[in-house]
Amino acid sequence: MLHHPGVPPHQLDLKVNAICALQRNLCVDVGLVHNARVRIAAVHRRFVEVQLPNESDTHCIPRISFNFTPPASDWTVTRKQFPLRLAYATTFNGCQGLTLARSVVDLRIDPFAHGQLYTALSRVRRREDTLILFTDSNEEQTCANIVYKKLLL
Repeated sequence: MLHHPGVPPHQLDLKVNAICALQRNLCVDVGLVHNARVRIAAVHRRFVEVQLPNESDTHCIPRISFNFTPPASDWTVTRKQFPLRLAYATTFNGCQGLTLARSVVDLRIDPFAHGQLYTALSRVRRREDTLILFTDSNEEQTCANIVYKKLLL
């Protein structure tokens, strides 16, 4: 099947209570915005009912058309799909503004931008709710915080 960034997969397997992220802005007023986390409340043929975290109201998500041109081709594909993707994990940048019940932070590779580690570690209310993954070694674990003084104002 054809895959394209920003387009949900051809076959989207959804179950009630699955956590998904929206692929499009649907209704800014109620919080149905790009990358917003939602919980699947019910799945129907032409729409999906979702709930935003910590809300009891359900919202209907319709199937929408996604148009894209595959690489090295001169034709366009139109795919009608729910604008959802499963959201088992998120990136450092994707979790900005979220408050999470628990988190796992993978530091086996150093963060590459200033502030990413702070963002990842500050998403939960209690430090006991964060698990940090390091490499397997007996050495002291550190994370480089490189500051280029020439770039400071």
